[in-house]
Amino acid sequence: MEPAPVIPTTSPLVGAPDRAQREAVLAEYLAAHRRIATRFGVAEDPDGLAALAAWYTPPADARGAVLLDDALFLWDMVRCVRPRTMVELGTASGVSTAVLLRAMADAHADAPWRVETFDLLSHVYWDARVPVGYAAARMAPSLADRVAIHAGRVAADIGREFGPRGARRGALLSLVFIDACHKHPYPVADLLGVLPALAPGAWVILHDINLPARAADYAARTGESVHWGERGAQRLYDAWPHEKIAGGGAVPNIGAVRLPERVPGERFDAACLRGLIGEPWECEPDAATLSRLEAVLHPPLRARVVAAARRALGRA
Repeated sequence: MEPAPVIPTTSPLVGAPDRAQREAVLAEYLAAHRRIATRFGVAEDPDGLAALAAWYTPPADARGAVLLDDALFLWDMVRCVRPRTMVELGTASGVSTAVLLRAMADAHADAPWRVETFDLLSHVYWDARVPVGYAAARMAPSLADRVAIHAGRVAADIGREFGPRGARRGALLSLVFIDACHKHPYPVADLLGVLPALAPGAWVILHDINLPARAADYAARTGESVHWGERGAQRLYDAWPHEKIAGGGAVPNIGAVRLPERVPGERFDAACLRGLIGEPWECEPDAATLSRLEAVLHPPLRARVVAAARRALGRA
C-alpha cells in the first residue's frame, strides 16, 4: 500500500436543499441534461432527474459532499455510460456513493451491477469517530448490499486491482469518479494511478473543477476566510486535451474527461500532461505519488520540473 498523502481541508458546505432550491437547481440543470443526452444519443429523462432531486437528502453533518447539481450530473453520466461496475475514489461521507447507488439502480434495474468506493481514511475527515461512507446506507438503505467500501486505499490500488494484471483483470472500467485531494498535483496523479484500470474511451468524472470560484463565492456570502479553494481538479479539467463535458449552471463544479477511443488506460500517452504537472504545486506529494508524476516527465527535464514546482510551493 502506498504512503498516505496530505489530507486536504475541504469545503464546509452542508445540508439538504429546500423545495425552492431543488426546483431552481433542477431548472438550471435541464440545459446540461439535454446537452449530455444529445452527446450520448439517449432520450432525455426530466422525470428521472426530478425524482433524483426529490430523493437527494444528505445528512445534515455531511461536510464537503456533492451538491444537488453535482448529483444530477453523476446520475446523467451513469445513465448514459451504463457501467456494470462504478468505481469512486474519495468516499468521505458517502453522499456521492449513495447518489451513484441510486443512479446505477435506475440505469440497470434488475441486471447485475456494483459500486466500489475507495478512500484513504477509515473515518470521515472531520470526525475520527464516524466511519467513512456512513451516508451511503443512510440515504440508500435498500441498495447498501450493492456497495463495497474500501478504506485505506488510494488511486494506484484501483489501477492495480482492476488493471489487466489485477484481481479483476478483464473488467476494465468505463466510468470512474475522482473526488479525493484537490490540491495540485494530486488530481493528475490520481488520474495516472487509475489509468491501468480504464477501458478505451473511458470517462473520468472530476469533482470541484471550479472549486476556487465556489470558495470565493462562499467567502463573499458569509464573510468567512476560506482555505479550500484548491485548483488541482480545475487545472486537470482545463488542461485535458481530449474530449470533455461539464455539468450544469453558469459555473459548473463537476465535469468528465474521456480517454481517446481504442486506447486503453495502460497504453495512454500521458505526455500530454507534462505541462500540467510542471505547474506550481499546492502541496508536496508523498513519495509514491511523486514517483508516478516523475515517470511522465522526460528524464533530462524531470529534476528541473519538479524543482521548479517545489520552488513555487515554497513561495505560496
